[in-house]
Amino acid sequence: MLQELKEKMKATNLSKLRIDIGLSYCPPNTTKWLNECKDTFIIAIEPVKEAFKLSEDCLREHKDKNNNTLVLLNCALDNVESPVRAKMQITGNGGYLGCSSLFKVSPQHPYYGVVPIREETVDVVPFSLILSEIDWKKFKEVEYLKIDTQGKDLNIIKNAKDFHNKFPTVEIESHTGNEYIGAPNQKELLVYMKESGFRFIEDCSDTKGIDKVFSYGRPLRGEL
Repeated sequence: MLQELKEKMKATNLSKLRIDIGLSYCPPNTTKWLNECKDTFIIAIEPVKEAFKLSEDCLREHKDKNNNTLVLLNCALDNVESPVRAKMQITGNGGYLGCSSLFKVSPQHPYYGVVPIREETVDVVPFSLILSEIDWKKFKEVEYLKIDTQGKDLNIIKNAKDFHNKFPTVEIESHTGNEYIGAPNQKELLVYMKESGFRFIEDCSDTKGIDKVFSYGRPLRGEL
């Protein structure tokens, strides 16, 4: 898996980089970037096998045009020291796949009891391991990092603590309500981001403030 990443990064002549973590079943961010950011290398990550296959199908046309602009990784990310295997809660099929999580689904989840809940064993990789494979002489930073993993977002950004200065823009799911048992709440994430040097920029309008955008270590325009 990481060998493909290393080979494609070595082969590409691009110098801009974006990472999309959590694709659901038809990745809107990656699709948009492929259409609008022609000079950008994209790493797209999705753990659920069915969702990964659906995403592959959605992106096939783009991938076939230029194989060295996109790499798809079929794994989950978490704050672990080394790769492990773990059970993932899969929330049904099709559109419901985007609600799958490494956390157990709560009875308070809006889809609980409506879609079949099943388990799937997935590869879980430290985000820092993927970041350590990046050629930082070629890619100076991750121009845009998007994280949407149904509760594991805080763990993922924590695992990448040695690379925070490579993230000028981070879009992250700040909470999941009470939909997953044991998932961090919004306050925990906001406190960590602030203490780690991230500045809140804005809410994503299409998610009613759940997804938030942060910038690392860069003052707002007009500030010293």
